[in-house]
Amino acid sequence: MQAALDPSPDPTAVSLRPATVADAAVVAELVEALNVSEGDPTGYVTTTTMARDLAAGRISVVLAEWSGAVVGYCLWHFGYEATYAASGIYVCDLFVRPEARGRGIGRRLLADVARQAEAQGGCFVWWTAKPGNTVANAFYAKLGAHHEPLVAHAVFDEAFAQLVAEGEARPAP
Repeated sequence: MQAALDPSPDPTAVSLRPATVADAAVVAELVEALNVSEGDPTGYVTTTTMARDLAAGRISVVLAEWSGAVVGYCLWHFGYEATYAASGIYVCDLFVRPEARGRGIGRRLLADVARQAEAQGGCFVWWTAKPGNTVANAFYAKLGAHHEPLVAHAVFDEAFAQLVAEGEARPAP
């Protein structure tokens, strides 16, 4: 059960901290909440999978806490953008619980991630949003984010397994 939130809109009342393996359950819960809100598949992320990926350093997560409750997160990883010959951060997820929105928490999460990118020699933060997520897209526009129309592609499940099998069947030259 979440603690009652301080009604103060003061964003300085929010603290940010990196998630650790001990936070795997709350991060998994937040990921599932985002998936539900976006109409995405659920059930893939568990405490076990989140703990595994945090421990392996595959992902990093910044948590936002307010009045003793975790109210948001930003899940990201470092990447490389060949077009610009530059490294930076790819944000996989940004989510603030509905009851905590409109208080600058999402902006603080992204600002913290941008600071971390710069501290490690990066020069960008990149993310995607669904075209129909008008609230998020309006928020990103207020940040001054560059909007780049694109079509994202991914293979999962059977299509992924088939692609792996093709790679295994053809040894490298």
